[in-house]
Parts: sequence; C-alpha cells; structure tokens
Amino acid sequence: MTSANKRLIVFLTCLALATSAFAQSSREQLQQLTIQLQQTPNDNILRERIIKLGTEIKPAPAIPEEAKRRMARGTAAFKSATSATGYQDAAKEYEQATLAAPWYGDAYYNLGVSQDKAGNFKAALRSLKLALLTSPDSEEMKALIYEVEYRDEKANSPEAQATREKEAEQRFIDSLEGAKYVCPEFRNKRDARRVEIDIKNGEITGAIVITWLNPDKEHPQDAYVGFRGYWSEPIPLRGRVNQGKETRVELYEDRLVSQTVITHQGGRDVFPAKTCLRTNKTR
Repeated sequence: MTSANKRLIVFLTCLALATSAFAQSSREQLQQLTIQLQQTPNDNILRERIIKLGTEIKPAPAIPEEAKRRMARGTAAFKSATSATGYQDAAKEYEQATLAAPWYGDAYYNLGVSQDKAGNFKAALRSLKLALLTSPDSEEMKALIYEVEYRDEKANSPEAQATREKEAEQRFIDSLEGAKYVCPEFRNKRDARRVEIDIKNGEITGAIVITWLNPDKEHPQDAYVGFRGYWSEPIPLRGRVNQGKETRVELYEDRLVSQTVITHQGGRDVFPAKTCLRTNKTR
C-alpha cells in the first residue's frame, strides 16, 4: 500500500470518527433541550431550536414510545370527535406528543389540524408553522396555513364579533327563563316595599308588594297588606338593561339591580337601587 493510500485511509477514519462524535453530541444536546422544553412548554423559540437541530441529525432521531402513544390517542379522539370539545381533546393528546418528541413534524401537523377543527385558529397557525419548519418544501402544508389564515380573519371580523355578541346575549336571556327575583324590603317613614320580579317567555313581569304603615288610627282603611300593582304591562327582555315607561331594571343571572319610579296619588315614589337575589335556579 502506498503512503498516499495510507494517508487517505487515516483521513477517512478520522472523518468518520469526527462525524460520529458530532452526531452523538447533537443527540445528547437534543435530549437535554427536550427536557428543558418539557419544563417550559410555552417556549416556542426553544421549540424552533429543537426542530432545527432535529432536522440536522442524520439519521433522524428515533420517536419515543410516549410520543407514539400520544399520537395514537390523539388520532382516536380526532376520529370520534363530533364537536369542538372533541377536537380539543385530540389537540391535548397531540400537544403531549410534541413535548415527548419536540422535533416530530407529524405531531405538530396533527395538532394544528385539530386546533383548526376546534376553531382555535391562532393556535393552529402556530402549530402548523412549527410543522412547516420540519418540511419547508411542503406545498400541502403551506396551502393549509393559508386556509387557516383566512378562517382566522373571518372569525375575527366585525361581523363575526357582532354575531357572537348577539348569540351570547340570547344565551343570557334564555338562562333567565323562569327566574324569580326578590328584592330586600325597603322601609321609609310611611310604608315598606318589597320588589318581586318573574321572567317568563322573554318578558319581565313583577310587582311592588307594599305594606302601608300609616299609624293614623282615625283612618284604619289606610292600612293595607299585600297590595300588588304598578307594573300593568310586561317589559320585554332586551338584553341586560331593560327600560319600561316607569321602570329600569339591570339583570344578571344571580341578581338584579332595580331602580323603580312609580306614580302614586299624583306624586312619585323613587325606589333606590337595590341588589335583589334570584330565589330559584331553573337551569
């Protein structure tokens, strides 16, 4: 063997050993960074660093059994999902897979798809962009990101926001169906008053329960117990604040604040704002 061939063999041997040492060092670093990420799972910069390192290691790092397990559980949850909650369950499993193997592109892709199905578009975009780091040439993944961007923009448009607010208001009104509120008794020098409010079919009905305390013994007819009245017309529910001709009521699920102005014998009685408790739960 010539001296030149011997030098070539020595060079190749050293190169192989150096490459092996580098690979071993990179794998150890990957393991250390993975442990660090598991302690700080919201560190996306660290995730990107791990993904970049994972793509540089050849052959590719093995997928831990825990990541495979979480991927299988996520797939089961995804297949059985029929609502946003079901897709959220799938996303939780895929998220654990990304912690077990933070360089695993398929885990980020599945996580992003599940978050998209659950309507969590911003989180889906973050996950899909991490997945794209593992396969930067994937046209399919890029197209999906563009689709989710569109859905995110539509979901956060003024029209969508107005629709959500209207739906939330209707759910609130529905939650009040059958409610009964009773305000604490209010007394002045002349009488005691107690407000009762019932809500049925989307309308407020109620009454002022008054007990006259007139001590005038010469006019005993001025003493009344349990007189009800003053709210002759139901007040339609129109959100949390309802205004009738003589009544202003601010409603909450567990209480109301009632400030009532009524006409009585040519004058006006003003009921100060009171916190009244709901006395029943129908839902």
